[in-house]
Parts: sequence; C-alpha cells; structure tokens
Amino acid sequence: VAAQDGNRKVAVKVKNRPDAKVRYTHHLGDQDPVDQLRELTLSALYHGLTDNPLQIALDPKPNPSDLGNDRFRVDLMVKVPFEKILLLPQDENHVGRLTLFVVVQDHKNQHLSNMNRVEVPIKIPNEKLLEVMGQTAAVPLKLEMQGGPQRLAVGMRDHLGRATSTVEVDFEVPNSMAAATPEPPAPPIHSNDGPNGAG
Repeated sequence: VAAQDGNRKVAVKVKNRPDAKVRYTHHLGDQDPVDQLRELTLSALYHGLTDNPLQIALDPKPNPSDLGNDRFRVDLMVKVPFEKILLLPQDENHVGRLTLFVVVQDHKNQHLSNMNRVEVPIKIPNEKLLEVMGQTAAVPLKLEMQGGPQRLAVGMRDHLGRATSTVEVDFEVPNSMAAATPEPPAPPIHSNDGPNGAG
C-alpha cells in the first residue's frame, strides 16, 4: 500500500506456518532518482547491465594527452539527441536538466575511480527549438588517469522527462592502472552559439 509520503507498507507471511515470526522492514520508501542512477551506473560498470532509452553515446577520443609521471588526460564526449530530452517552456526559452554519473574501472588492477557527478542545465531560445530538435547535445568531459585497459560507465538522468539511461564502453589508454577525475562540469548548454557538439 502506497502512502502519500511515498512509503509503502510491506507484509511477509510464511506459507503453511501461521505461527512463524519473520523479521523484516515494515515500510519501504521510494528511492531518490539520483541515488538510483548512481546504483544503475555501477551495475552497468560491474555487470554490463545497461538500458538506454535516451540513446546516449560515449566517444572517448584517441591519443590522450601525456601529463607526465604515467598520467594521461582522456577527452570523452557524452552525446544525446535533443529530441530525447524533455524541454519545457520558461519565458523566452525552453529548459531542461540532466544529471550524469561517470565512473571508470581499471581492468588490470580492478581499481575503481570515484563516482563523479556532473550537472548539465539546458537552455534553448524558443525561436531555435525546432532547429535544435534535429541535433545532438554533447557534454565534454576530461578524465585524468593512468594507462591500460579501462571500462567506463555513464549514467544520465533527464529530470523533467523522468528518463534514465546507462551505457558502458571498454577502451585502452597507453600503459597501466586507472583512476579518473572529470574536471569541473561543462557550462550550461545554450544554442545562441549552436548546441554543444551539434550534429
């Protein structure tokens, strides 16, 4: 039974044992969508369990920059079609909001990077909305890591559309181990100068 506060009452009974006593949680609350996205991103990383209704794509760029001391900077582009993002009118614009989680695991040592969160506000002038709908938004990230085979997982939440996608990709960085840390989030997506990475 769902209550107004989002909690659900849970009852457990043992078949053919009316005298049995079971210890269990009596109430189950709805999970926060962002917390759920974090868990789904880890499931994509560890088990390859992905679901991609937003049709996001990962594009790690080749030839990472050598930072010295066996450290490299890898440019990653996270792409999503604008037509898959729900944009709502707000004054002279249409707006939306995405949350991304990014995590990397080193195949050799099974080292796991921190779970990194990126907030992406979207703001499109009304007169450019139809033009933008045929294009692709791209969120650039810079990952600093050591070399070797890596598995990268990204989760994305469209907050207005209440849609979630998770994807993963394997790629190689010259040398060994990995620990990724994205630089500060990209600025909000505006279409005044064209959507970021429009394609």
